[in-house]
Amino acid sequence: MLCLSILFVNCLYIPFSLTKPNLFHTRYISMCNIIGFLFHYFLLTSFLWMFIMAAIQYMNFVRILNTHISYFFLKTSLIGWILPLIFPLLVILIGRNGGYTGEYQCWINNQILLYSTFLVPIIIITLFNLTLFIFTIKSVCQHDPALLTYQNNRSKLQISAIICCFVSVGKYSKEFK
Repeated sequence: MLCLSILFVNCLYIPFSLTKPNLFHTRYISMCNIIGFLFHYFLLTSFLWMFIMAAIQYMNFVRILNTHISYFFLKTSLIGWILPLIFPLLVILIGRNGGYTGEYQCWINNQILLYSTFLVPIIIITLFNLTLFIFTIKSVCQHDPALLTYQNNRSKLQISAIICCFVSVGKYSKEFK
């Protein structure tokens, strides 16, 4: 799901960067709102899916026992695709001219809406990701005290493997039970 969300962001980036609301006639302003809405939505879904992946890795590395959640895929899909929809809808409902017709680009045209519907959710999700990462590193280092002393190459390799796993998201085979 994360890959799908990132794919949509990348596919929307070119139309997003090429659309200029001041070049449109009145009837094309809705096109600007649609592109801005979709770009905003898929950026938020990408960050939320990264958080879901971090939570999955937390459950796999830290909470090894009793981590089965019934209908896990359905629940995470609802959270990952429905929750980010709230913020672009708020921009459409509250913003002027549809919310995404800025002066130079089809993006959120109100600073308060920009902060409250885009920057704040991304900052919160990033802080939760960082928290989960710290808990996971702490748990792994407690199980193997040699990881804290950089005395041998194996310890360095294990720490770099942990960091690479969280940076690249890695495989997750246990979460869809």
